[in-house]
Amino acid sequence: MADPLERAIIRALEVSLTAAGLSLADLFSAIPPEYRALLGSFFFACNQIMVRRLTERASPLTVTIMINFWMSVTALFLVPFSDSFDGSLAQAFLFFVGVGLLGQGAARFLAYGSNKLIGVGRTNAVVAASPIGASMMGALILGERPAVEVWVGIALIVAGLVFLTSDKG
Repeated sequence: MADPLERAIIRALEVSLTAAGLSLADLFSAIPPEYRALLGSFFFACNQIMVRRLTERASPLTVTIMINFWMSVTALFLVPFSDSFDGSLAQAFLFFVGVGLLGQGAARFLAYGSNKLIGVGRTNAVVAASPIGASMMGALILGERPAVEVWVGIALIVAGLVFLTSDKG
């Protein structure tokens, strides 16, 4: 439960946004995509540190289940306010389950197990290679054609993270 000060701040924000004719979804959609991605990476980094602390007290499987549960609760709360789906509800549900089992379930379980065995820094250096896989899958499945600059940027990010998290870095 939020304390009175937090509730007052949240209420003031809601009133200010409503007076300006904006909703919370409008506020977030006004942020440029690059900044949203940067904010996402910051929050994901904070998440990884908290996960490392959790795996000191619980198994990677337990942590994966707990995090996926709370992510689902959060998503179910936010979707009606910020998203819609045009198409078959059954198809949307199957996509959601597939992403949850593969991306959130298996990938997180393996990454959390690695966090416990080799540490957050080394695990994240390996996980940092995911932009390469994401770009390749985007090209294969979605038909995206990343420019050379995108590939160079991905390589530099991965190389930088590997360098920063190595024993010598």
